[in-house]
Amino acid sequence: MAGNQLLEQLKKRYGNQRGTKIYLMIVPGILADFKKMLKDAEPDQEISETYHFEDGDGGVEVKGSRSASGEMKIEANLK
Repeated sequence: MAGNQLLEQLKKRYGNQRGTKIYLMIVPGILADFKKMLKDAEPDQEISETYHFEDGDGGVEVKGSRSASGEMKIEANLK
C-alpha cells in the first residue's frame, strides 16, 4: 500500500522529524477519505485525488482502484 513509500518521500523533503510528524498527523485522514471514495467507485475504475497541504507547500496525490471482491490498490506520492 501507499504508506511506506509516502513516508520516505516526506522524510526526504521535510527531514526525518517533520516528515514523520506530517505522516502521522495528516496521511491517515487522507487515506481514510480516499478509501471512502474507492468504496463508492465502480469496481476496477481507477480514481485519483490531490490533497493540498494547508501551508501551501505541496500536497499528496492519491490514485487507486477497487476490485469486485473489495481489494483496494492505492498509490500515494508527494506533489
